[in-house]
Amino acid sequence: MRNICIALTVLLIISLSFNVYTSIKINDLKNNIQTLTVDKNSINKYINNMSVAYKNLDWNSVTLNASAYKRKIKSINEPVDSKIYLYTSYAYYKLSQNLQNGAKFELIKKGIDEIELYGLEYKDNTNAYFVKGLLLLNLDNDKYLNNLNEAINEFNNALKVTTDNKQIININHHIGVAYERIALLYRDKLKNIGEAKKYLIKAEEKYQVTKEINMINNIERYLNDLDKVKK
Repeated sequence: MRNICIALTVLLIISLSFNVYTSIKINDLKNNIQTLTVDKNSINKYINNMSVAYKNLDWNSVTLNASAYKRKIKSINEPVDSKIYLYTSYAYYKLSQNLQNGAKFELIKKGIDEIELYGLEYKDNTNAYFVKGLLLLNLDNDKYLNNLNEAINEFNNALKVTTDNKQIININHHIGVAYERIALLYRDKLKNIGEAKKYLIKAEEKYQVTKEINMINNIERYLNDLDKVKK
C-alpha cells in the first residue's frame, strides 16, 4: 500500500510539472507571436513611410526610415529587401546635390555603398546601373577621371537593358555630360587639348541623339576656343 501511495505521488508531481511546462511553452509561443506581429507592423510602417517620403521627394525621410527598417529587420534575423538599397542610394544622391565638398562626397559614397549591397539583382537592372552612374558622375575627387569613365560604363550597361525611349534619352544625356566633364578635365587640369577635343566631339554626338541644341552650342563654343588656343 505504501509503495502504491508513493507511485501515485510521483505521478501527480510529474503531471503538475508537465502542466506548468506546457503553460510556459504556450505563453512563450503567444509572446513570440505578439512580438512577431509588432515587428511586422513596425516593418510595414517603415516601408509605408519610405513610400510616402519617396512620392513627396522627402529624401531625408527616405534614408531615416530605411535605416530604421534595416535595424528592425536585422534584429529579427530576417533578410533585408534588396530594393531598399536601390531606393536609399538614389535618396543619398538627391541629398548630395544640395551640399558641397566633404559633406557631398560622404553622401555619394554612402549611396555607392548602398547600391553595391543591392546584390545579384543589380545585374540587368536599368535603374541600378543608372543610379550608380549618377553617383560616380558626381564623385569629384582625385580619381574623378576614373569615376567619370566608370559612370559611362554604368550608363552604357543601362542602355543595353532598357527599351524605354525616355530612359534612353535621359541616359544618353548623362553620358554626354560625362564626356563633357572628361573633356574639361583634359583641357583645364591635364592640359591635353587633343584629348579634350576628342571627348567634346563624343559629348556632342550624345547631345545630337538627345537633340539638346543648347548643349550642342556649348560644345561648339568649347571646340572653337580650343582651336584658337591651338593656333
